[in-house]
Amino acid sequence: VVLIVARLEEKQKRISLALKIWKAIENDQKLADWSLKIVGHGQMNQWYHQLAAEYGLKRVAFEGMQNPEPYYEKAAVFMMTSSYEGFPMTLLESMQKGCVPLAFNTFESISDLITDEQNGFIIPEMDFETYIKQLKRVMYNDELRQTMAVQAIENSRRFSIENVTQQWMKLFHEVLADKKPE
Repeated sequence: VVLIVARLEEKQKRISLALKIWKAIENDQKLADWSLKIVGHGQMNQWYHQLAAEYGLKRVAFEGMQNPEPYYEKAAVFMMTSSYEGFPMTLLESMQKGCVPLAFNTFESISDLITDEQNGFIIPEMDFETYIKQLKRVMYNDELRQTMAVQAIENSRRFSIENVTQQWMKLFHEVLADKKPE
Protein backbone atom coordinates (compact mmCIF):
# COMPACT_ATOMS: atom_id res chain seq x y z
CA VAL A 1 0.00 0.00 0.00
CA VAL A 2 1.11 3.52 -0.86
CA LEU A 3 -0.41 6.15 1.43
CA ILE A 4 -1.24 9.84 1.38
CA VAL A 5 -2.56 11.54 4.51
CA ALA A 6 -3.56 15.11 3.73
CA ARG A 7 -6.24 17.74 3.61
CA LEU A 8 -7.85 17.43 0.20
CA GLU A 9 -7.12 20.84 -1.25
CA GLU A 10 -5.05 21.70 -4.28
CA LYS A 11 -3.12 24.91 -3.62
CA GLN A 12 -0.89 23.41 -0.93
CA LYS A 13 -1.35 19.63 -1.00
CA ARG A 14 -1.59 19.14 -4.79
CA ILE A 15 -3.18 15.68 -4.65
CA SER A 16 -3.76 16.00 -8.42
CA LEU A 17 -0.01 15.55 -8.89
CA ALA A 18 -0.09 12.35 -6.83
CA LEU A 19 -2.94 11.03 -9.00
CA LYS A 20 -0.95 11.88 -12.13
CA ILE A 21 2.05 10.00 -10.73
CA TRP A 22 -0.15 7.08 -9.67
CA LYS A 23 -1.48 6.78 -13.24
CA ALA A 24 2.03 5.71 -14.30
CA ILE A 25 2.10 3.15 -11.47
CA GLU A 26 -1.22 1.63 -12.50
CA ASN A 27 0.06 1.31 -16.07
CA ASP A 28 2.91 -0.93 -14.86
CA GLN A 29 1.57 -4.50 -14.68
CA LYS A 30 4.45 -5.56 -12.40
CA LEU A 31 2.92 -3.32 -9.73
CA ALA A 32 -0.64 -4.64 -10.04
CA ASP A 33 -0.70 -5.71 -6.37
CA TRP A 34 -0.13 -2.16 -5.13
CA SER A 35 -2.88 0.30 -4.22
CA LEU A 36 -3.01 3.97 -3.23
CA LYS A 37 -4.99 4.98 -0.15
CA ILE A 38 -5.77 8.65 0.43
CA VAL A 39 -6.81 9.56 3.97
CA GLY A 40 -8.28 13.00 4.46
CA HIS A 41 -11.12 15.26 3.48
CA GLY A 42 -11.45 18.75 2.09
CA GLN A 43 -13.02 21.10 -0.41
CA MET A 44 -11.53 19.32 -3.43
CA ASN A 45 -12.78 15.85 -2.45
CA GLN A 46 -15.30 15.49 -5.27
CA TRP A 47 -12.91 16.96 -7.85
CA TYR A 48 -10.21 14.44 -6.88
CA HIS A 49 -12.71 11.58 -7.24
CA GLN A 50 -13.59 12.88 -10.72
CA LEU A 51 -9.92 13.24 -11.67
CA ALA A 52 -9.19 9.67 -10.56
CA ALA A 53 -12.11 8.46 -12.70
CA GLU A 54 -10.93 10.59 -15.63
CA TYR A 55 -7.47 9.00 -15.35
CA GLY A 56 -9.11 5.56 -15.21
CA LEU A 57 -7.52 4.78 -11.84
CA LYS A 58 -8.80 1.51 -10.40
CA ARG A 59 -6.54 1.08 -7.37
CA VAL A 60 -7.12 4.37 -5.56
CA ALA A 61 -9.25 4.44 -2.42
CA PHE A 62 -10.42 7.71 -0.90
CA GLU A 63 -10.82 6.82 2.75
CA GLY A 64 -12.19 10.15 3.99
CA MET A 65 -11.44 11.63 7.38
CA GLN A 66 -10.04 8.77 9.46
CA ASN A 67 -7.56 8.15 12.24
CA PRO A 68 -4.42 7.67 10.10
CA GLU A 69 -2.64 5.35 12.58
CA PRO A 70 -3.92 2.02 11.17
CA TYR A 71 -3.18 3.23 7.65
CA TYR A 72 0.43 4.07 8.53
CA GLU A 73 0.82 0.59 9.98
CA LYS A 74 -0.37 -1.11 6.77
CA ALA A 75 1.41 1.15 4.29
CA ALA A 76 4.92 0.60 2.94
CA VAL A 77 5.38 3.91 1.11
CA PHE A 78 4.22 7.47 1.84
CA MET A 79 3.70 10.08 -0.88
CA MET A 80 3.77 13.85 -0.36
CA THR A 81 3.25 16.28 -3.24
CA SER A 82 2.84 19.53 -1.27
CA SER A 83 3.88 22.87 -2.72
CA TYR A 84 4.94 24.00 0.76
CA GLU A 85 4.95 22.76 4.36
CA GLY A 86 6.16 24.00 7.71
CA PHE A 87 7.08 20.84 9.57
CA PRO A 88 4.98 18.06 8.01
CA MET A 89 3.70 15.92 10.86
CA THR A 90 2.15 13.31 8.55
CA LEU A 91 5.55 12.71 6.99
CA LEU A 92 7.14 12.19 10.41
CA GLU A 93 4.24 10.00 11.60
CA SER A 94 4.56 7.80 8.51
CA MET A 95 8.29 7.39 9.04
CA GLN A 96 7.72 6.42 12.68
CA LYS A 97 5.70 3.47 11.36
CA GLY A 98 8.30 2.45 8.78
CA CYS A 99 6.80 3.99 5.65
CA VAL A 100 9.38 5.04 3.06
CA PRO A 101 8.58 8.66 2.15
CA LEU A 102 8.82 10.45 -1.17
CA ALA A 103 8.33 14.22 -1.26
CA PHE A 104 9.04 17.10 -3.58
CA ASN A 105 11.86 19.39 -2.43
CA THR A 106 9.48 22.28 -1.71
CA PHE A 107 10.01 23.05 1.97
CA GLU A 108 13.02 23.75 4.18
CA SER A 109 12.40 21.10 6.82
CA ILE A 110 12.42 18.22 4.31
CA SER A 111 16.14 17.60 4.84
CA ASP A 112 15.56 17.44 8.62
CA LEU A 113 13.33 14.41 8.02
CA ILE A 114 14.51 12.73 4.83
CA THR A 115 18.08 11.85 3.97
CA ASP A 116 17.78 11.25 0.24
CA GLU A 117 18.36 7.65 -0.82
CA GLN A 118 18.80 6.51 2.80
CA ASN A 119 15.43 6.77 4.53
CA GLY A 120 13.34 8.16 1.69
CA PHE A 121 13.52 10.22 -1.47
CA ILE A 122 13.66 13.97 -1.96
CA ILE A 123 12.40 14.68 -5.47
CA PRO A 124 13.24 17.88 -7.38
CA GLU A 125 10.17 20.12 -7.61
CA MET A 126 7.76 19.04 -10.38
CA ASP A 127 10.14 16.34 -11.68
CA PHE A 128 7.48 13.72 -12.37
CA GLU A 129 9.87 11.42 -14.19
CA THR A 130 12.16 11.16 -11.15
CA TYR A 131 9.22 10.83 -8.76
CA ILE A 132 7.80 7.93 -10.77
CA LYS A 133 11.24 6.33 -11.17
CA GLN A 134 12.01 6.44 -7.43
CA LEU A 135 8.50 5.33 -6.47
CA LYS A 136 8.75 2.32 -8.78
CA ARG A 137 12.26 1.61 -7.52
CA VAL A 138 11.13 1.33 -3.90
CA MET A 139 8.00 -0.62 -4.88
CA TYR A 140 9.94 -3.16 -6.99
CA ASN A 141 12.75 -3.73 -4.49
CA ASP A 142 11.65 -5.37 -1.21
CA GLU A 143 15.15 -5.32 0.25
CA LEU A 144 15.66 -1.62 -0.48
CA ARG A 145 12.21 -0.80 0.91
CA GLN A 146 12.85 -2.73 4.14
CA THR A 147 16.28 -1.16 4.62
CA MET A 148 14.89 2.33 4.07
CA ALA A 149 11.95 1.61 6.38
CA VAL A 150 14.35 0.72 9.21
CA GLN A 151 16.30 3.92 8.53
CA ALA A 152 13.05 5.95 8.52
CA ILE A 153 12.09 4.57 11.93
CA GLU A 154 15.58 5.17 13.30
CA ASN A 155 15.72 8.76 12.01
CA SER A 156 12.24 9.57 13.33
CA ARG A 157 13.34 8.69 16.88
CA ARG A 158 15.15 12.04 17.00
CA PHE A 159 11.70 13.59 17.23
CA SER A 160 10.29 11.34 19.98
CA ILE A 161 8.63 13.01 22.96
CA GLU A 162 11.49 11.86 25.18
CA ASN A 163 14.20 13.32 22.94
CA VAL A 164 12.40 16.59 22.32
CA THR A 165 11.65 16.96 26.06
CA GLN A 166 15.34 16.39 26.87
CA GLN A 167 16.35 19.04 24.34
CA TRP A 168 13.91 21.56 25.83
CA MET A 169 15.07 20.80 29.37
CA LYS A 170 18.70 21.23 28.34
CA LEU A 171 17.86 24.58 26.75
CA PHE A 172 15.96 25.77 29.85
CA HIS A 173 18.86 24.77 32.11
CA GLU A 174 21.34 26.59 29.87
CA VAL A 175 19.21 29.73 29.75
CA LEU A 176 18.61 29.73 33.50
CA ALA A 177 22.28 29.03 34.26
CA ASP A 178 23.30 32.05 32.16
CA LYS A 179 20.83 34.38 33.87
CA LYS A 180 22.63 36.84 36.12
CA PRO A 181 20.99 38.18 39.31
CA GLU A 182 19.81 41.77 39.13
